[in-house]
Amino acid sequence: MNHHSMEAKSLDTIIEKMTNTVEKSKDEIYDISEEAIQEADQLKRELIKTKIKVKELIRNGDRLESQVQNSKKKLSRVSQDFNRYSEEDIRKVHEQTHQLQTDFAVLRQEEKAERKKGMTLNDAYEL
Repeated sequence: MNHHSMEAKSLDTIIEKMTNTVEKSKDEIYDISEEAIQEADQLKRELIKTKIKVKELIRNGDRLESQVQNSKKKLSRVSQDFNRYSEEDIRKVHEQTHQLQTDFAVLRQEEKAERKKGMTLNDAYEL
């Protein structure tokens, strides 16, 4: 083989390797793009679920807050009227009021955590 023929084969080999590298890179870019799209879709779905859960927690919290207020009023009534209510009745109302307050506090903490999660998801989604 002459020198010119060897150079042509070397160039062909180099061009083939470059073409293979470009094709491989193109496939890798496509894969990365697909993964990013899937991750964005997953973030969006999770964000929607979180927003729905926050709304539900707010509704439940509002309902529970109303129950707490009513229970406090009832506790005030029964505590003032010893002639009509027994010590056991007063204790039960007190325990119910305390349980409602505890449930309300837990629910608001859960709402706060879900709101924070939603903000984090929203920030990640907007990137």
